[in-house]
Amino acid sequence: MGRARDRGKLEGAIAKWEEAAQAHVSGDLAVKLAHAHFFLADGALELSDELEKRDLEYQRGLDWATQALKIEAPDFAAAMAQGKKHSEAVALAPKEAVPAMYWYASNLGKWVASKGAGTRLAYKDEIKSTMDRVRDLDADYFYAGPWRHLGFYEALAAGTAGGDLAVSRDAFEKAASLAPLTWGPKYWRPNCCVRGCPTARRAFRPCSAKSSPRMHMRTPISSPRTSWSRKRRAGS
Repeated sequence: MGRARDRGKLEGAIAKWEEAAQAHVSGDLAVKLAHAHFFLADGALELSDELEKRDLEYQRGLDWATQALKIEAPDFAAAMAQGKKHSEAVALAPKEAVPAMYWYASNLGKWVASKGAGTRLAYKDEIKSTMDRVRDLDADYFYAGPWRHLGFYEALAAGTAGGDLAVSRDAFEKAASLAPLTWGPKYWRPNCCVRGCPTARRAFRPCSAKSSPRMHMRTPISSPRTSWSRKRRAGS
């Protein structure tokens, strides 16, 4: 009952924020929605094994993070519209865009992690370059979140996409030192740093639906509410 009640409150808050965004969307509101959709997916839907709904929530979080990036990082958005690679354009994002970049990479990373190897390889540089930029600008953001993310990234990419378990371990240790009251790094460090450990992979179980995030990157940006045009590719 308690979990269902908490989920209902979160869904209610999301609905109110999205209603407010119909009138006016600020960078701060878009970031809140990107975080909220991530939290709903990573918490309630993951725990209840609603994996298709989980991935849809990551997509919605990704959409809102994209909105936030257009508002908080106009130079980055303009460079993307002109055809630059994401890894090059993201270097133009300012510190004000750290929250938007963090939830962009977090939602995209979790969505991609449950997909096939082709999809993971297609977006690994985009995810890593975004979180690297966050770490360069504010490594302490969200309780040392950029270091936790690096730990996950390196562990999941080990053996298939150039990841390194030693780098993963060091990143979790760094996160634990910066945010000692956060349980995540202490739990995931021994689990993620064992190659093929089922516990480390549980959070990234695939759903049966074959979908692709509607990330749109290339069309001219006429307003903060405009979507970019590149479609996500779902690999096998």
